[in-house]
Formats: sequence, C-alpha cells, structure tokens
Amino acid sequence: MEEKDDLRRLLEAMPLMRLVPLAGHAVGLRFGRTLGGRDGLTSGSGAVLVALGFGGGRGLELGIAGRATHADLARRCMITPATLTGVVNTLVKAGYVRRERDETDRRVVWLVLTEAGWERVHQIGGDLREFAAPVLDALPRDEELVVRRFLTRVILHYSHPEGWECPPREAAPADGAEADTTEPRDPPTIEPKHAA
Repeated sequence: MEEKDDLRRLLEAMPLMRLVPLAGHAVGLRFGRTLGGRDGLTSGSGAVLVALGFGGGRGLELGIAGRATHADLARRCMITPATLTGVVNTLVKAGYVRRERDETDRRVVWLVLTEAGWERVHQIGGDLREFAAPVLDALPRDEELVVRRFLTRVILHYSHPEGWECPPREAAPADGAEADTTEPRDPPTIEPKHAA
C-alpha cells in the first residue's frame, strides 16, 4: 500500500500533460493483457477491430459499422495507413476481417468484419465495460464530465484530419496585419455515460 501511495504522490506532482500519455500507456498495457489472454490480440489490434465494428459514430470518424476502406479506417484510428497494414493483416489471419473488392469500382478494397469478427467486437465491448467499471463506477459524474472535456480538448488540439500529421506552422501575418487570435470553440457538450 505504501508503494501505491508513493506512486500517487509522484503522479500528482507531475505536469498534467505528462499524465495523459502515462494514463493511456497504463490502460493500454493492462487491457492488452486482457485481450492477449483470449486470442493474442494486442490492444492496438483490438482498438482497430472495435473501430471497424462501431463505425457508425463510436470513433472520431463516422463510418459504416463493420466496413471501411483502408484509408478510412486509418483515419478513424488516428494512425497512418502504413501502420494499419500490419494490424489488418493480423486481423485477416485471425479470421476477424476479410478484404472485399467494391463491385462498382474494382480499385476500392473494403475491410469487412467476418461473423467471427463481429463476435469478437462484442466480446471486446463486454471486456471493456468490465475492465473500466472499477474506475468509472468510482468517478462522480461531475468529475467524469471534466475529464471528458479535458481529454476531448487534448485530442482535438493534437489531431489533424490530413493523415493525423502535425500541420505546418502558419507564417506570421505580413505588412502589420494582425494575427487571428480567436480562441478555438469548445467541443459540443456530451452527456457523460458510465459505460465504456
């Protein structure tokens, strides 16, 4: 218990933006062990599988549930298409995803969840709810809203729709023109839910 208290004091003294990647890393490692225990999926491949399954609004990019092009799925997952290739190959080998040529445009290849893929997406959803329950159940709704707004701002600030790369810095205004200092608008308010 003393070790956990020492860690708590250390974490509470850290800069806030250092805690964001640490929290993501800790959750990813722990959930990766949960996923890996069942069929060897990593947290990354599980996240891609879930993003494909819940295409209709669960991710950052809206899409068709259970079906996406490679580029669309990479945008939903905020990873490069090159990074996604290896993950998709793993999911295809596991029997969770298949590639299908578009019937009207043969240049387009769809990534489609198989029946086993749908089953696994639902299992992962249940695993996520069970995994997150101890933390979320102890989190008061007002604190959840604060955390949700903060993480939303972080994601929106560091995300860029063009391949999730950092946009080039804009040049300083020329000829004495004033820079646009308009504050970014807050994201829409989302009613928190205590489900993963």
